[in-house]
This record gives sequence, structure tokens and C-alpha cells, in this order.
Amino acid sequence: MRPLTKAPCPRVLVEHEIDWRDEYIAARAAGVKPLPSKWRHTEIRKALETETAARCAYCDADITAVSFGDVEHFKPRNHFPELVVEWNNLTLACQTCNNEKSDKWDDALPYVNPYEDEISEHIVFVGGFIHAVSYRGVRTVTDIGLGSLEKTEARWNQVNAAMRLFNLWKMAPTSVRSLLEEQIQLFLADTPYIGAVEAALRGAGYPLTAAAA
Repeated sequence: MRPLTKAPCPRVLVEHEIDWRDEYIAARAAGVKPLPSKWRHTEIRKALETETAARCAYCDADITAVSFGDVEHFKPRNHFPELVVEWNNLTLACQTCNNEKSDKWDDALPYVNPYEDEISEHIVFVGGFIHAVSYRGVRTVTDIGLGSLEKTEARWNQVNAAMRLFNLWKMAPTSVRSLLEEQIQLFLADTPYIGAVEAALRGAGYPLTAAAA
């Protein structure tokens, strides 16, 4: 998980949100099957792919490398039908995280929201491992399966790649260090699992602020 910023609402949703919401609620009340799924509109999906860099809002995997991913409702539509096409309730998730989360929800312990919450107050990374440091973090990591073997191994792969670059940078003569800094910046610009990668580099003493600048 990494911090995300909500992009402007796509035009098609600005124009049709209320009608689509009411259509969904009416169809649900009438027992219509299948229910309308306007949140899958191409314009909405493209906006979410841009907003998330086509990475899962929960595990931060590169979705396009493994699947098409799913338009995800942060608050499940089964519990919050009035938010079914609410822009601030939509994001992009990999199929694994979406399936694990399903329609689970607890108002007393809502999931960590990458758009609104300070993630480090709930979740921290040590190498490829993810650790919850709050009750909401525990629920998020557990319910969505962020600590699974597969996701842990994927994070370790990116952390190890970053640390190889760091070790080259650390041992490099001054004449080539700037070149390696550029490589690290390029790596950080689009690597999945950025939370784990940045935590590892920060712990090793790499000046992340300089890299980000």
C-alpha cells in the first residue's frame, strides 16, 4: 500500500452518477439479476488506471503485469449501495485483493484508506514483510491478505532489486555516483511495492529526499 491522490471525477460519472446510482438501487430492490455495473465504464476504468498508475490500491502490485484488475468499491456496494458509483469510493485493485476483501466491512475498524490515511500509522514494512501497527492495520492486512506468501515474495523481489542498486551506489566512485542516483530515481518512479522499497532504502541510509527531488 502507498499514498494515493484522488484524480478529478471523469466526465461520464459527473454526468450520470445520480441516474446510475438510482438505477442500481432500484434494480437491487426489485431483485434484478444481473445488477447494472456502470462502475465498469471504460472512461471510469481509464481514469482509475491513471490515478493508481495501474497498480493495486491495496498491495501495490503492477496489475497490468498479471491481469486486467477490478474496479473496486472501498466501501462494499452490498453494504453501501448509495456509494456504488461515488467517485471517492472507487479505486483499482488486483483480483486477488478484491476477492480477499470481497464485501467485508466493519464500521468500527474500517480498512486503511490509501487516499485519506497516514499509512505508516497503521502499516510498516521490514524488507518484504508487512507489519500492522494498529487495529485497523491488523484488519486491513488480515482481511485483504497483504501478508500472504506470494505478496511477501513479490515485495522481497523488488526490495532486493533496489538494494542491489543501493550497494552499487554506496561503493561507487564519485565520478559515477550521479549516474547510479539517476538509475535509483528511475527505479523508484515506477516500481511496485514502493512502500517496502522505500522503507528498505531509508533503513540502509539512502537519502530518499534527494532521490525524490
